[in-house]
Amino acid sequence: MNINFTSFIRGAVIAAACIFALAMGPLLTSDSMMPVFVLAGIVLLAITSSFPSWLVIICIVCSLLTGRTGLGVGYWEIFALALIIRWCLTVPFHGGLFGQIEGKWTFICITGFTVVLFFHGFPALVGIGESVGRRLAVLSIASLGLSYLLLSGKLDLSKLPLLPWIGVVPGIITAGFDLINLAIPSALPITFFIYNDQNFELMAAFQGAQLSMIRIAGLRELGLGIAFLSLSYFACQRAPHLRRLLTQAGGTLMGALLAALSGYRAYVAQIALGTLIAAYARSKATFLLVCLCGLLGIGTLVFIHQQVAELPLPMQRALSWLPGDWDWRTKDDADGGFAWRAQIRDYYFARIFPETWLLGRGLAYDERIDAMQWMMNDPTLNIQYFVAIQNYHSGLVSTLDFVGVVGTLFFVAGCLRGIWNAFVILRNRENARPWQLWIAIMFLTANPPFWYTGFFDRIFPFFVIAMCLLELARREQATVSGRIEEESEKVFDYELEAT
Repeated sequence: MNINFTSFIRGAVIAAACIFALAMGPLLTSDSMMPVFVLAGIVLLAITSSFPSWLVIICIVCSLLTGRTGLGVGYWEIFALALIIRWCLTVPFHGGLFGQIEGKWTFICITGFTVVLFFHGFPALVGIGESVGRRLAVLSIASLGLSYLLLSGKLDLSKLPLLPWIGVVPGIITAGFDLINLAIPSALPITFFIYNDQNFELMAAFQGAQLSMIRIAGLRELGLGIAFLSLSYFACQRAPHLRRLLTQAGGTLMGALLAALSGYRAYVAQIALGTLIAAYARSKATFLLVCLCGLLGIGTLVFIHQQVAELPLPMQRALSWLPGDWDWRTKDDADGGFAWRAQIRDYYFARIFPETWLLGRGLAYDERIDAMQWMMNDPTLNIQYFVAIQNYHSGLVSTLDFVGVVGTLFFVAGCLRGIWNAFVILRNRENARPWQLWIAIMFLTANPPFWYTGFFDRIFPFFVIAMCLLELARREQATVSGRIEEESEKVFDYELEAT
């Protein structure tokens, strides 16, 4: 049996690159001399890279890595900067600096809110203000530069068909770090530096929860990756094939169960919404069949929980919105989240928004805040603490606080443009490729949970890339449709002449 070592090596390179980004990202904007060495490494990566198409994929994968605090924890901007530097070094060889941009409206929207981010981060970039604000400037440069390269066709996008498969990598990485944190407490100082996640001990102590009820964020990412991989091929499949359908259904079910085990309701809802969108894209009959199977599956879970054996507490929390006799702790924890978010929103709009409504505050929290000491000494400071670290659990509030009304309008316009592109792609799925359907389903299902319970600082890197890819996917799909129609007309004219 022949083993494809090339594929194995490429997979290892991608995983190593993601871990490098996680480890080196915090040093890019530190106060020491480390940024010099990290930037030197980025330049070296840009010059010596012999696979620029893989840099694009790695950049997208890192944008999917999320964490509890900080401006996203994937540190995707390391590879975005490498791509920008690599392109700048080869400008004389590809015919000029500026080119035709596909999707000008999308580029204008991205430019609008990234300029606001740069406005907030520029003082720190030149040595004025808190150094933590430098990431805003770096992120705005990386976002705007990468979106230009994507929309103007300056990058090698030949590896984009692998996106649905490589989209599982962030889940594997985050689930691995989370499970290490949970299983080996002594490893916390190491993994906390690499993957900036909240201390499980803090979460358990603050929520008054038992260890078995702790939510494991990595499982939700892994479940989402597996489910959307299956759904992208399910939506793309043209002719029924029993073995493929069973594989795709099994992958979607596995992803949903992993998301439920993580304890996050929003991710279970996201997979359910993605399943309905993929089914409706195929046909109305498929949509009705999937709805029926979904209802039967939910009924089976409720029956097993009540009559056979109790489900794990995190899964009960994720499913506590369904009818059934769920553990009171999971019900209280899940229902309390709604009131808690409302208190944070009220606090923000009463105390902060009136003074910063136009452009927001940018990155305004102090990473040195000791959450355990703050909240454990005085639990009444709960709301103030989460506001202080800009952890609002509300996409709308988070966006307003970072980029104000001006940036929010541009961001909303970009999201609406992306949603329209996604619907166009799904409506013409016969001419779509799996990666195009994957990005369309991902973007459509990410918007509802983001605006209610999301974080602008964590989601906007992926949203920027998704907006650009959706623009490219729709135009590529239109080109394919045009060629098919042109060939059909030629065949029709030939047959007409023959008769």
